[in-house]
Amino acid sequence: MAGRFRRTITFPEPKTDPACRAIVSAKRASYRGRSASLPVRFHPIISNLDDDVASLRSWSQSTPSSSHHRSFTSLLDGVDLISVTLVSLSDLLSHPQSADSLRISPFTDPFLDDLMRLADSYDSFRTSLINLTHLQSETQSALRCSDSPRLASALRAQCHAGKDIIRIASMAKVAVKTKPPPTPLDQSASPDSTDVAILPVAFCDAARAIGAASAELISALAALCNESIAPVALFIDTSGPVKLLKIWWVVDLVRWKSRAQKRAQERKEQSSVKLIKIWWVADLVRWKSRARRRAMEKNKHGELEVRIERKMAMENLEVLENCIAALENGSVKVFRSLVIARVSVLNILTPSI
Repeated sequence: MAGRFRRTITFPEPKTDPACRAIVSAKRASYRGRSASLPVRFHPIISNLDDDVASLRSWSQSTPSSSHHRSFTSLLDGVDLISVTLVSLSDLLSHPQSADSLRISPFTDPFLDDLMRLADSYDSFRTSLINLTHLQSETQSALRCSDSPRLASALRAQCHAGKDIIRIASMAKVAVKTKPPPTPLDQSASPDSTDVAILPVAFCDAARAIGAASAELISALAALCNESIAPVALFIDTSGPVKLLKIWWVVDLVRWKSRAQKRAQERKEQSSVKLIKIWWVADLVRWKSRARRRAMEKNKHGELEVRIERKMAMENLEVLENCIAALENGSVKVFRSLVIARVSVLNILTPSI
């Protein structure tokens, strides 16, 4: 008994134009090449890194509209953006396909040097923040105790610390010296080097954005420190105002004496000798009462103003201290992220055997 056979109908493949066949084969080849190539610009990891770099550059290039200096909230936003950008950079470095590009790229060694200089800048910045925290506590204690010599010494130390912070900002500004390679969109870039040049461009762009934002962050902190300690300097030298309060009555006495001489000259022509000898006693009593009343009013008004200014200065110092503490924590995170990124690149260049 014969078995059953399933009948099938086959059609010949339609003939296509040779030009269309070439286009289809080229597209298929490009799909196969893309699946095995390095991450490209529309890869999610590189897209996230590009977005973070754009946000970081927007922050560093933005200028505050309300004042000449950045606010404390703006500084905290800046250090958070730097941390987020470094996290995206670490994700890209940990991608398996990034190792081949970093091993053959001539920009890997300069990129390592840039990371090392940035890490050194943040290490110095963290040390300066710790020193500045101690100086802030010393300044608040001296201002609270109204110790003028101690306050003057603390403010001088803060001025020196501000100069060190400005020097660190200049170091961070020139920390990144590597110039990025030509992007794949440039005409000078060859098609074969498209995938190879994408990752070095992303790394260099991220490093440059981090360096510029770090310089802006550190210099803005120095400006805010100078702005916060400026009102405190008014409480250093209290000898001048005290002396003026003590000798003000001498000026009034000289004025009263000149007026008394004029009145005596006028009354001498109109009155007798007895009236001339007695009139100045009443003027002296009136002047003494006026002088006492003026002194009491000046003391009350001056003490109230000094109390209000001292309270405002203390509040500014407390806000600055909280900002410095937050920046210290943020700088520690940034320093660790930079060290981790550099170690990742070193592990790629020297794989374990």
